Amino acid sequence: MSGTNTTKTVSIMSGLALEVAVNRFLKPAFEAGSDYRIQIDWRPTAAIMKSIDEGQRADMVIAINESMRGRWPIPGPGPAASISPA
Repeated sequence: MSGTNTTKTVSIMSGLALEVAVNRFLKPAFEAGSDYRIQIDWRPTAAIMKSIDEGQRADMVIAINESMRGRWPIPGPGPAASISPA
């Protein structure tokens, strides 16, 4: 299969708080160990929520839980996980 590109892309919209940790540690490790590449749209949470309200979609959204309230159901599987502070 020489010349065949089997790399897949995962699109993510994420708030800015995780940018350094993801870009420095998680993204390189994930991409080195898989056939997937991560394309991340880093923006303030308010801008991400506005884009979702306008119909923009991604494979994954990383956002503050309270910001997502009222935005589900969005076509697709919905939240895969939700972590709330104690």
